[in-house]
Amino acid sequence: MDAYRFALFIHVAGTVIVFAGYGALLFSTAVLRLARTAEEARAITRIIAGRRLGFEYVSAIDVIVIVGGAFLVVGGAMMATFTWGWNQPWIQVSVVAVVAIGLAAAFVLGPRLHRIGVALAQAPDGEISQSLRQTDS
Repeated sequence: MDAYRFALFIHVAGTVIVFAGYGALLFSTAVLRLARTAEEARAITRIIAGRRLGFEYVSAIDVIVIVGGAFLVVGGAMMATFTWGWNQPWIQVSVVAVVAIGLAAAFVLGPRLHRIGVALAQAPDGEISQSLRQTDS
């Protein structure tokens, strides 16, 4: 297998992994909206809000998306460097898009999900209150 095909495989695999991670996140947040009790919602937020590691919360979905993103970037960078060149407009747009999606996930989506997880951890057992349902909605 030549280097281009290897890089293409890594790039496509990374894309599939990222979409699988974001698909799992979308499904989990949809199920979270359907939860009737705090116990159900806490079980779901363990998947999407993760656990605190140092200063940051990391979930299984975060790990999946980060690994997929690394594959996507490494494969894309290899192809851009050795085959296409970085001066292609579609490559420049792709780089901006990947950076924007990563920043939005890290600084907008992630913190909101973690605030929901913290609010649920402090909520009493039983039916979810209306104020809790509106946390970061």
